[in-house]
Amino acid sequence: MRKLFDAIYRKEYLEMEFDVPIDLVVDRLQKEVGRTFFSALSSQRMVGYVSKERICIRRVTPPFQNSFSPILFGSLTYKNGKTNLNGVLRMHRYTQIFMSLWFGFIVVWLALVSVLTVVIPSEAWMFPIIGILFFGAGVGMLFIGKWFSRNDKEWIENNITDAICKNS
Repeated sequence: MRKLFDAIYRKEYLEMEFDVPIDLVVDRLQKEVGRTFFSALSSQRMVGYVSKERICIRRVTPPFQNSFSPILFGSLTYKNGKTNLNGVLRMHRYTQIFMSLWFGFIVVWLALVSVLTVVIPSEAWMFPIIGILFFGAGVGMLFIGKWFSRNDKEWIENNITDAICKNS
């Protein structure tokens, strides 16, 4: 259960430091980060928004959309002549909520059908099996989605570094 909980709610922290002023970092990232999914229809690209206060960047690989891929949520700070990007990589909140509802429904389903199976075993014997199959489908969906996005953290880090440092 802990592994399932971590797959849904785990955050990975990201810290990057650049010898570039914060305004230049924001400007270079804004040029490289598309605003919508439609800005990445022909090739994979960073999509999201960038400002001095907040950053939200995800990898988009057309023609597919992976809701389980990590999104960088962070901020920029400027200190001692260096710009620091600090943030976390995690799944989108709506995906976390959906998976929580999915597994929550299965727990309620299994509790109810277990009682029903005890009361009328000859007619309700298949309902727990259906619940177990739905649990397996949820676990499979979650871990396959995570597997497809296994390289996204490094890809985001490399593309941010390339975008900021390419003209230095």
